[in-house]
Amino acid sequence: MRLLPLIEPVSQRLLLFLQLGALLVQLGELVPTEAELARAEGRDYEPASVLLERIRKEREAAGPTAGRKRKKATPEKAPAKATSLRPQR
Repeated sequence: MRLLPLIEPVSQRLLLFLQLGALLVQLGELVPTEAELARAEGRDYEPASVLLERIRKEREAAGPTAGRKRKKATPEKAPAKATSLRPQR
């Protein structure tokens, strides 16, 4: 009895199963989302869009420069010239 005709259909099904699994992972179907985890744990969940909107409103209310002080860029100093160890003539 030859095993190859029996193994080939099994390997094809296994390949399809692995591809399906990879697709489900990409779609987020095999792992819970952060919102689902938060709901299950009984904690609040704030979507990124809501968080960004809240940050934008807080910045507008704080004024144009509050909390946004930036240092002025300073040019880098050029490295000192290497001196030769040979005596000068």
